[in-house]
Amino acid sequence: MSKVLIHTSPALWPMVEIELDIIQKELDKGNKVALIYCDGVQLACDANNPGIKQSKSKRICMECISRRERAIDWLEPKQGELIPIKYSTISLKKDFQFLKTIDHFKNNEIIKKYMDSKIPGVFDAAIASLMTNLRSSAPDIWKYKKKFYAYLKDAIFSYFLADSLIDRIKPKMVYIFNGRMAFYKPWVNLAKFLKIDFFVYEYPVIGYENYLLHKNFTDQDLSVRSFAYYDFYLNSKVSDLKKQIIGDFWFKNRIKRKRQGFENVYSKFQSLNKLPVDWDPKVFNLSFFVSSQDEINVLVNYSNNVASNQIDLIKGIRNTFPNIHINVRIHPNLKGVDPDFVNELIALGEKGHVIIIKPEDDVDSYELIRRSNLIVSCGSTIGVEAAYLGTPSLLVGSSLFESFKCCIKAENKILFYRVIRKSIQGDLSIFPDKELAKQEALRFAWAFVNYGVKPKYFFRKNSYYEGMMIKNGIQEEIKASSSIIIINRTLDLFSNLRVMTLRFTRNPRQYLNISSFTWKKLAHLIFPSIPRR
Repeated sequence: MSKVLIHTSPALWPMVEIELDIIQKELDKGNKVALIYCDGVQLACDANNPGIKQSKSKRICMECISRRERAIDWLEPKQGELIPIKYSTISLKKDFQFLKTIDHFKNNEIIKKYMDSKIPGVFDAAIASLMTNLRSSAPDIWKYKKKFYAYLKDAIFSYFLADSLIDRIKPKMVYIFNGRMAFYKPWVNLAKFLKIDFFVYEYPVIGYENYLLHKNFTDQDLSVRSFAYYDFYLNSKVSDLKKQIIGDFWFKNRIKRKRQGFENVYSKFQSLNKLPVDWDPKVFNLSFFVSSQDEINVLVNYSNNVASNQIDLIKGIRNTFPNIHINVRIHPNLKGVDPDFVNELIALGEKGHVIIIKPEDDVDSYELIRRSNLIVSCGSTIGVEAAYLGTPSLLVGSSLFESFKCCIKAENKILFYRVIRKSIQGDLSIFPDKELAKQEALRFAWAFVNYGVKPKYFFRKNSYYEGMMIKNGIQEEIKASSSIIIINRTLDLFSNLRVMTLRFTRNPRQYLNISSFTWKKLAHLIFPSIPRR
C-alpha cells in the first residue's frame, strides 16, 4: 500500500470532479490517500473573497465545505484507505511576528531577499497570486498591503502545513492543485526540495473532461510542458494523417472564432479582414503580438535572453530598424487591466513607424498575420498560428510549441536581430520550409488538443459546472446541502438580477437573439452554480 497526499482546490470550483477521479483511482490501487482540504482557514480565497478589499463570507465557506464533505462521502475506499484531513485540525508551530520586519523595507527585492532567507519561495507565491488577482505585471504591494499580507500568510501557513504532513505521512507521491497560487506553490517547492514525486493537476485546455496532470512540473513551466506535448505526439499510435486532420480542425475553429472549451476566443469581436489604418504594404511589416506581462511574470523557468520585458524588446526593434513598420497588437485580454503596462506600450506609438493596435481595437489578428512579413511573439499561440498560416514566426522566450519545428526561437540577442535583419533582406533560409512549418504546427495542435488524462469516474459535455460522477453504474452530481444552496441563492438573487440587467444593457442583441436564447441560460444567470462573490 503506497501513501498518497492530495492538496485539494476550493470545493466551489469544478475541480472537485477531477480530484474525485484522481483519488478514486488511487484507492482502486489499494493505496492510502490523505485528502487535505480547507475548512475556512484560508485568508485570501479566490473562491470566496477574490476582491482586493473583499472580506470572507461565512455562508460561502459553508457551501464550499458542504460540497467537499459530500464529495468525500461519494468516495469508496475498497481495498485502499481514505483519510480526510481539515486544515484546522493540523497543529502547526508558526509565528508570523517576523512579518512585521518587512514594514521597514523599501522595495520588493529587499523584501523577497529577506523572506527567502526565512522560508524560500513564499514571497514569489504571494506576489504571483497578487499579480493574478490585480491583473498587474508590477503590483504595488504597499498599496495592496492587506491583500498581499493575506497571500503571504497563506503561503507561509501552506508551507508549514506541507512540511508537517509530509513529515508525518511520508507519502510516496503528492498531488497538488494548480502549483502556482499562494496556497499551492509552497507544496511544489517542498516536494522538489525533498525529492518526492509530485503531480500538478489543472483544468482541461480543450473540452471539459481530459484534465492536465503533470509529473514533477507545473502548468507554468512552458518548456517542459512543450517537451511533454512532443513526447506525447511521438509515442501516440494515431496515424500522422489523422493527427494532422485533427490539428487542422483546431486551427480552423480558432480562425473561425469558435470556442473549444476552456480557452477564450479573443478575436470574436474583431472585424473580418480589417487591418490597421496606417497599413502600408510597400514597406516591411513586422507584427509584434504582445502577451499579458502579468502572465509571463508568473511563469516558471521562463527563458528570455533577448530583453528583460516586452517593452524593451519592442524598443530594441524600433531603434535598430527605423525603416520598417512595427505593428504592435496588444492582447485583447489586456482591455481594462494592467494600465501601467498598457499605457507604456501605447506611448511607443509616438514614433511614426510603430503602430499600436489597442486591446479594444477591432483589427483582425489573423488578417494581420497573413499580411505581415514577420511575426514576433513571446509565448503566445499566435506564434504557432502564424506558422500554420505560412508567415515566418520568431519566438522569444518559452512556449508550449517550442519543441515542434514550426518557428525560430531566439536564444539570444544576436540571433534575434540577425533573424529580423535577414527577413528584411528577403532571406528566409533560417526559417523552416513553409510546408514543414505547417506540418509541425498541425502536430502541435493535435498534441495540444489530445494531451491530458481521460477521466474514469466523471463526465461533462458542455460546461465545467455540469459534471456527473459515475460509479457502479449510478450517476450523481456533487452538490452542497440543499438548504445551504437555497439560502445562498436567495440572498444572491438581487445581485444576480442586477448583473443580468447590466449584461443585457451592454449587449441586448445577445439576449434578444431567439436562436441562442434558452430558459436554461436564463436560469443559470439568476441561479448560478456557485454563490455570488
